[in-house]
Amino acid sequence: MRIVLIALLFILFSQASLALVIENVTIEPSDAWLGESVNISFDCLGNVTANMTRSNIFYQPLTVYKNDSNCFIEIYIDPSIYSMGNYNVSIKCSSPNETAYNTSSFNVSKFTGYIKDISNPVYIGDKVNVSYVAKKNNDPVDPYSFDVYLDGAPQTIETLYRQGDDWFLTFTSPDTPGIYEVGINVSYDRVSKFTTADLDVRNDVEFHILSVDKQWINSGDTLTIKLKALDKGNPILMNKNKLNISIGSAKAEITSVSGDTVTITAPSRSPGSYEMKAVFSYDGSLYNSTYQIYYIVPVSGRFVDLNGKAINTKIKFMQAGEEKLSLATDSSGSYSGSIPPDTYDLHLIFPESTVILEEAVVNEFDDPFKYYFLTAATEGIINYGLYVYESDLSYSAARIEISYKENDVNDESDLSVFRCSNWNAGKKKCNTQWEEMSSDIDTVRNKVTLTTDSFSAFALGKNDEISLGINVDRVFSLNEPIEIEGIAQDSPGNYLANVTITARIIGTTEVEETKTDDNGIFRLYFSTPSDPGNYTLLIRANKQPFYESEYSVILEVLREIGFKIEFPDTIKVEPGQEIKESLRISNTGQEEIRDMTIKISDMDEEYFFLNPFLELLRIDETEVIEITFSVPDDAVPGTVGATMEVSGNGISRKKVFGFTIVDTSDEEPQPPTGHLIDITMPEIDESIFYFILYAIIIFSVAFLVKKKRKNKRIDIKNILSDIKNHLKVKKTRKAERYNIGS
Repeated sequence: MRIVLIALLFILFSQASLALVIENVTIEPSDAWLGESVNISFDCLGNVTANMTRSNIFYQPLTVYKNDSNCFIEIYIDPSIYSMGNYNVSIKCSSPNETAYNTSSFNVSKFTGYIKDISNPVYIGDKVNVSYVAKKNNDPVDPYSFDVYLDGAPQTIETLYRQGDDWFLTFTSPDTPGIYEVGINVSYDRVSKFTTADLDVRNDVEFHILSVDKQWINSGDTLTIKLKALDKGNPILMNKNKLNISIGSAKAEITSVSGDTVTITAPSRSPGSYEMKAVFSYDGSLYNSTYQIYYIVPVSGRFVDLNGKAINTKIKFMQAGEEKLSLATDSSGSYSGSIPPDTYDLHLIFPESTVILEEAVVNEFDDPFKYYFLTAATEGIINYGLYVYESDLSYSAARIEISYKENDVNDESDLSVFRCSNWNAGKKKCNTQWEEMSSDIDTVRNKVTLTTDSFSAFALGKNDEISLGINVDRVFSLNEPIEIEGIAQDSPGNYLANVTITARIIGTTEVEETKTDDNGIFRLYFSTPSDPGNYTLLIRANKQPFYESEYSVILEVLREIGFKIEFPDTIKVEPGQEIKESLRISNTGQEEIRDMTIKISDMDEEYFFLNPFLELLRIDETEVIEITFSVPDDAVPGTVGATMEVSGNGISRKKVFGFTIVDTSDEEPQPPTGHLIDITMPEIDESIFYFILYAIIIFSVAFLVKKKRKNKRIDIKNILSDIKNHLKVKKTRKAERYNIGS
């Protein structure tokens, strides 16, 4: 029985020793401050969870760090989350068979400290009195220490005591006037508090110019000045005898002194910036104060167009982004005002554009800028607007912003800005060439921005194209001169002078250049290539600011086929007689002639004999063909007109000659029968013929231009039409010459 009892006691003791418990709980600190951390440690063998509450407010579960049976919780008392009060920490330790609980608590307090009051302003050498409040929660406490700083430099506390809930301390003010930062650091328990306040330290005697009724003045203006004169805060009575006011080096006349208000007459000064200085004599010392004054220059001008109509304009004078003066034109286009001479960013806002002059020097401003807008046509530019500016101002940089109407522009991607450096306002004409400028085009705001270093005329638009009307033959023989005639026009149809026309035959070194005359007409002359074939004639037309135009023509260069025949004009043969005559065939062309045929027509074939074929006639070669004429005895005397025809390579040459059978009787000779002999007129060289025709045309053009200037374009077109028709005739003839299609 005793053994059983002992066994039961052992079992009960073992279970009791193995029971799950939370023990050795410690909280440090138990009385914490906002901003501190609270550490909780305890022992437990099971799984641990913990949470924290205050006045039925539940916070997020706490993180428990565990090492075997040792457990640790760290809680940072964040002032932005927690507040003053008592907090309960509930710990739960559990195993599969049982659970243990523990609840512990700690308190959180708040330390506050602030400067309640500080003597302000103080004067040099005065004592600075500060009252300070230090509290734990809402109850005053006695801090462990006070430290005072002035702009970070430690100060000596001369007195420190508590009265009621407040602490009072004093220290000596600095010996230099100014605004200082007073810092007070208060320590209590484990916390400290640093607070600041501004301290205004002043001279015993204060003298200042508070205000002037106007800052922009002219010589002789009356100025009203507000002064402040204090002796440790107490007003000082002023009079003329104690005051001296000057602007720059010139003394101003004081006309009255009433309390703290003084009136003066501005001395004579040239425009510019000056320092107004007021000097006050008091108690054996001089005190002074300064104020900036500007003597102004007049600003005036007028904006009108070429017809004298007012242009609505705003003029703004800016400095560092601040508007100093804004003017607007009246109904006549005039504006006026005044401004101190200085450097300004000048904004000139016109209806169609805005000009910004950076750092414009304004020493005077008497109508220094001109502007007008035109929609006149501009040679070489399809123009959406013409903007003319003139300026005699000095500036560091200039920017122009041009607005355009989207409906007026066909393609915004083609927009460009062109500049004329020498604009003739009277003739509305550019005396130099238009030059394309770099610009920034904002197609969303319909605005073009560009920078420039000088002003003149600017055009918004796109390059026009040169149209060429060209007349040139297409077929030439070797070594034959090529003549090119044409006219240059712009897209509206105006004739263009001084267009550079450059022509070259591709594959050769031949290049010719000329310029169009006042009527847009040009002529060029080339030598044909040395070898036959097809060639491309490339013609370029260039004139700023037009786009360069290019045209090409295919030329055919052939070897000229030609020969001549020589034969007597008359052949006389007696009946029963046989004679021989020579036919000379000479190759006058540039190509060999093959398979030539020879025939005589319009006479009895019994009267002659010849070889009708010539196989080859080389260049510059002459062949002599013997022809035998034989007349029978019974032939009837008489004369006929016969034709000698030689053909080869598609061309032929004819010679009419007289063939006479001589009457040997005593009878009168019979009249000729058959064909009449052609009378051959002397040939005129073709180049002479065209030279004469060209001279007639030139004299005709000159006469018509002088006679009828108003019809100049029609006359020129008619003349060119005549030239074209002439070239067509010439081409037809040449086609016959080379036996080719027209």
